[in-house]
Amino acid sequence: MNVLIGNTRVIEYKGIYIKYEPDNLTGSIKDRAALSFMENLKDLNKTFVCATGGNLGISLSRLCKLNKQKLIVIMPQGNDEKRKLIEKDGTVVLETSKEEGMKGTLKILKTYRLNKEYVYINQFTSLYNPLGYISLCKEIVKSFKHLDYVVLGIGSGGTFYTINRVLKKCYPKIKVIGVLPDKEEYIEGIGANILNHSSKIKNDIIYIKRKEAIEKTKEINEDGIPVGISSGACLKVSLDLKKEHPNSVILMIAHDGIDRYRDIFE
Repeated sequence: MNVLIGNTRVIEYKGIYIKYEPDNLTGSIKDRAALSFMENLKDLNKTFVCATGGNLGISLSRLCKLNKQKLIVIMPQGNDEKRKLIEKDGTVVLETSKEEGMKGTLKILKTYRLNKEYVYINQFTSLYNPLGYISLCKEIVKSFKHLDYVVLGIGSGGTFYTINRVLKKCYPKIKVIGVLPDKEEYIEGIGANILNHSSKIKNDIIYIKRKEAIEKTKEINEDGIPVGISSGACLKVSLDLKKEHPNSVILMIAHDGIDRYRDIFE
């Protein structure tokens, strides 16, 4: 598909570098995975169905609309801004309980698995998810001769899996740091708390409190770089690493923009 996905900017901020994924078509890194699904699973005679916390649903909705592909999105309640963006593209949204989170959406998704009228998309197990981030790795390698750290949040684990597998071959001494919410806390876009692609990687994980993520999100947005809350969590980790290792080259991944989280800051 000839769409504006990939080739996103690298921004320097307070001594660290940011791979700015809000530059993608719908404003998030999930556009890369959605494009991979579209290119590999295309079947106009069937309806796609996927479970999502929101961003993959937004990405798939836009690409399906452009490709005249039917789509059903299953997502937890409580993500009103994301749901509106999905429905805006004409996608059917089925909401599950907020308390069950992604586990609840996957229960419903599995009921479609053997139905031949649907194309079943499980982003937590399908290899088409991590395959979509090969392009991201290529862009990073093109931009940096040397990297000490890459910091990113873990949701479905697709990006974390691919970056570990690819960049550790290109930069043998690099450390890839995954960011998750602290225990019993919630940060939008990361920490699905289910088995995913990242379970296949020996993880270097740092846990962040929601309050810390929101503080950093506000800070960077006030400085003119609009990012979402998961990126605020990654920023907290990245800046702490920079203090500990001032001469290191640190790249963080900004997963999405602030547009789908504005209600939280109002």
